[in-house]
This record gives sequence, structure tokens and C-alpha cells, in this order.
Amino acid sequence: MNNKYKFKLFIFICLCLSLYYSNYYYGTENGDVLGGGLFRLTSKILIFILLLNLLKNKLKFTSENLILFLPITIISIFPLIFYNYLEEPYKQAVNLVFFVPILFIDETRVSTQYFFDKLFKYSTVTIMIQVVIDFILLKLDLLNLWESHAFVGGFGNPSSFAYACLAGAMYANIMGSRFLSWFLLLAVSFTGAAAGMLYGIFFILKQILKKTNLIIIVSYLVAIPLIILLVQNELDGYISIATSHAYNKLLGFLNIFFGDYDSNNTSQSISGRIEYYQEALKIILSSPASFLFGHGDETLYFTGDGGLIGYFSTHGALIGVAFLIINIYLIIKFYNSSDKLAVYSVQLLILTLYFLFFNRILDYYPIPLLYFSALSYLSFKMKSKRILSAGFRD
Repeated sequence: MNNKYKFKLFIFICLCLSLYYSNYYYGTENGDVLGGGLFRLTSKILIFILLLNLLKNKLKFTSENLILFLPITIISIFPLIFYNYLEEPYKQAVNLVFFVPILFIDETRVSTQYFFDKLFKYSTVTIMIQVVIDFILLKLDLLNLWESHAFVGGFGNPSSFAYACLAGAMYANIMGSRFLSWFLLLAVSFTGAAAGMLYGIFFILKQILKKTNLIIIVSYLVAIPLIILLVQNELDGYISIATSHAYNKLLGFLNIFFGDYDSNNTSQSISGRIEYYQEALKIILSSPASFLFGHGDETLYFTGDGGLIGYFSTHGALIGVAFLIINIYLIIKFYNSSDKLAVYSVQLLILTLYFLFFNRILDYYPIPLLYFSALSYLSFKMKSKRILSAGFRD
């Protein structure tokens, strides 16, 4: 992989992960962009062409990959085929199709390993730069895409940027950069995304409990709140604004968990998700055919705050269960791998499945880039030992 190719790959990553900085130009009303639809679509197409250029002579459509990735390919292609028939909020699902080629990278080429190595590395670097930019914008009182002053980077959405920061934190942690990992975990709290913050807490607890020295564990437990308080004081309490919405969500979740659900006192986001799940289950169970093949109650496409159950209601149990089995199989197979990128890819799959319980994270551009890359890399590693005896080519 020469320097020219690395530069093109870095440009691709920067453009892909920074597209929604354009929202500052078009303006937003609490996250809803007030224009620029044609610009974003054109940009996505041009970025897609750049991706195809990067993957030139590196694609291979094998029957094995087609079977392995059939569920996610159907989930990705379906919104494109029926785009004109989808309700406006659901049209966002077409974002998946821009990254489908990554699933079919030729695993027989030695450059495949380098491609994923650089892709994950450049993605993390870009995410870290975006966090720094958001800190600067926040300090200058220019972080105004959302009323909560939430960090969104170039992703345009608090949930997707929380996912990106968590992905970057996991990569930095695996590669031994503890400071950068903690820095990105701190950034998650500024997104105000409840699901992301909850995952971040579990991630931190997991890291702390790995320490066998009691003094080190206590030091972490004391230092983390102090750091957050110091940052909050430096930024004039903005962290409180960014996390208040998330706090209400978490409180509503705890109320439900302990059997104290009241739609009048529960966060609107939580109660909305409960209604969404109830509607999805109604569609799934409307008939045996809809349970197996989806589209119950004459519903063409159904998704929302829970992408996973949305896949079941739209595509049926056959596709939904297959999607879960493939992800769980790859997670189990590579969970204890000695390959750092394989472990990172496993963590990305777990992170994605977690987010799919709360929202349609894969509909948010450019999240499928990271998820599809993780799937493709694990597929590559699964076949690499077998191919090694036959010999790699380039």
C-alpha cells in the first residue's frame, strides 16, 4: 500500500466522517437540518465513487460471502429498491447501501490486512480531531446544532457520535493508548446520548475491575468524578446541559426496571420507545406469514427507536434471526482472538447490537462504514488461515 493510496484512504475517511459539518451552513432546529438535502445526497454519491476507486481490483463476490452477508445485504438493499414508497423518516435507511461493497473485499490479497488496519486507525484519528473541534466550538459558544449543545462532530447526531467516540475509545484502548481512550470516553458524556453514556459506564467499570490492585481501583473511582467536575467547571456547566436529557432517559429507564412505569412521569423518549416496541410486536405477530417474512398489517417498512426489532417487523424472523446468528457467531469465534483488530471488530459488533436495541443506528450515515468494516475484517480473518496454505496474492 503506497503513500498515494494511504492519502486517498485518509481523505475518504475524513470526507465520510465529516459530511454533517455542512449542517452548520444550512442551519438546524434542534437537530433537524433546514436544507441541503441535494448537497448531502450528491456528497454521499461522490464519496461512494471514491470508495469504489479505493476498492478497485479488491472486490470479490464469492458464494461464501454472499451467504454470510445475505441478511445484512437484504437489509441494506431493500430501502433502495423501495425508496419512493418509504415514509420520509424511513428513507434514511438507504444510507446502508453506500457501504455494501466493503462486505465483499477480496480476502486473498495481502493488502486487505493493511486496508482495514489503516481504515480503523484513520477513523479513530478523525473522530479524535472532531472531539477537539467540538470542545473549541463549545468554548466559543458556537456548538448550536442541538439545543443541548450536544457534541455531534461531523456525524450530525448525538447518538451516532456517541457510537463513534465509543468505537474510537475501544480502538485506542486495544492499541494501548489509555489516555486517548479516556479522552474519547469523556467526550461521550458531552453527546448527552443516554445509551452511549450507559455503555461508556459499563466499559469504564470493566477496565477498572481488571485492576487487581485495590489502591488503583479506588484511585480510578475518585479520579473520574473529579475530572468530570473540573471539566464541567472549565466549560461553565455545559456538561450539565448536555447530560440533563440523558439523565431523564436513564431515570425513566430505572423507573420501568423497578416496575414503576407511568407514561406521565417517564421520559418522552422512553415512553415513545415502549410504544414503538408495542407497535413492532403487533406487526410481527399479526400473522404466521408476517412473523416469518415480515410486512405484517400491510406495512412495507417499519423502523425507529430499535433497529433490531425493526428488522424483524420488516423482514421477518428468517432474516432477523439470521442477522443475529451471524453476528453472535463471529463474536464468539473471535472474542478471545490474539489479533487486536479482530478483538476490536468483535467489540464493534457488540456495540452495534447494543445500540440497535435503542435506535436505528445503522441508518445514520456514516455508521455502517465501521460496522461493515468489522464484519468484513472478521470474514477475512476467518478465511485467512485457509488461504495462507494456498498463498496470498496482490
